Amino acid sequence: MALPGSVVVLPKGIAHAFRNPGDSLTTLVITAVPGGLEGFFEESSQIAPDDSDAAAKRADIARRYQIDFSPA
Repeated sequence: MALPGSVVVLPKGIAHAFRNPGDSLTTLVITAVPGGLEGFFEESSQIAPDDSDAAAKRADIARRYQIDFSPA
């Protein structure tokens, strides 16, 4: 668990997740090195919530950015 103000360093390939167990708003700042991860979020934001192919499109984008959404 990371408390407010914490810094967490995750090497590439380390499984991780985040969640807010409280009722208050949480802000998360991600710095990815080398850059490029922002493209994943930009592309993902273009998928309409009601798109019947949304899951397949998200999976394709994740694959291209080497992101694995394995179940917890």
